[in-house]
Amino acid sequence: MNPVRYQVPIRSFQMLMLGIVILLSGCKVTDSSRSQSGPSADAFPNHSVQIILNQLPTFPEDLDRVQIEAKIAVASPELDGQITALVNIKQNDSLYASIKFPLGIEGARVLITKDSAFTYDRLQNTVFRATREHMKAVLPGAFLELDMLETLLGFVSPPPEIPWRKENDENRYYLYAPGDNVRYTIDPLAWRIEQIQYRNPDGTVVEQRWYQDFKNVEGVQIPSRVILVQAEESTRLLITLQNLTKNPSPFRFDLNVRADTKWKDLTP
Repeated sequence: MNPVRYQVPIRSFQMLMLGIVILLSGCKVTDSSRSQSGPSADAFPNHSVQIILNQLPTFPEDLDRVQIEAKIAVASPELDGQITALVNIKQNDSLYASIKFPLGIEGARVLITKDSAFTYDRLQNTVFRATREHMKAVLPGAFLELDMLETLLGFVSPPPEIPWRKENDENRYYLYAPGDNVRYTIDPLAWRIEQIQYRNPDGTVVEQRWYQDFKNVEGVQIPSRVILVQAEESTRLLITLQNLTKNPSPFRFDLNVRADTKWKDLTP
């Protein structure tokens, strides 16, 4: 992989922010394990769609104030390399991230609040700002919603009102939406989503997410590796969890810009 190209446009920093939030949760990680719960796995592959949906876990309510450090490998037309990210997040409220390039150079700070989004490009000494609504023009909307942690950590359930079609192989369930534009891959031992795939009406895959190497975190299975691929953007992110701290101190949410920093509005 080539070294990070430091002079990168705002789009790259926004894509990094997208990847950063994928692994947010907040407890000490123990050895990898897969725990069976709910209906017996012996019933596989005969679980009904309703039973499968009922067994998918909801997001733990106590994982609401978190600091995480992760390594992120990025491959895109605008950025190719590895960075580290230190992220503070208040669930359903706000997110702050410090992004460092190799050699410990801090390249950007990101702040997302309930109504605004800011990216501080420290190399260009410029803050880019927009409303959350307008930032959706350059980021998939799901990643700017206040419940993005549920989505990005895989604590999601396919909407029960949709008539899902169930298929299976030797050890996994697959739920397909009508038209096959969405597919969920589910592990019936851990009852966790391992992959989500989105397709255009013509069948072209536009986005895929993989949740891998699940760890037991105080009885909750969370992924320590997440892969995000967006075909239309030619972007691939690999996020590897390094550190987790619940209810950290200090808990920073300040861009702390210089007095001579330039500000650029992305909102029309």
